[in-house]
Amino acid sequence: TVNPNNDPTLLNIEFKRCLMKLKTPVSNSMYQDQMLWNTNPQFTNTAENKFKPLPTSPLNGQANPAFSLPKDIEETDRSISNPDIGAYEF
Repeated sequence: TVNPNNDPTLLNIEFKRCLMKLKTPVSNSMYQDQMLWNTNPQFTNTAENKFKPLPTSPLNGQANPAFSLPKDIEETDRSISNPDIGAYEF
């Protein structure tokens, strides 16, 4: 959302239940809720562009169910109460 002064160069950004990897700390202007910071997502094989999470991935069951789609990228039903972060439902 644009800030109260209507300056289009400043944004209020809200991140909820997502994975983020950063080399430098984030500013306090961002709102963060249940974030996974600099965590290995445990994808199948990133060298071969296979980004499906392994069964041990910290992404499993961590998405916000209020904003989850009913199916994943492979048309697999998502969990209603504990969906996974990302394109795949494990």
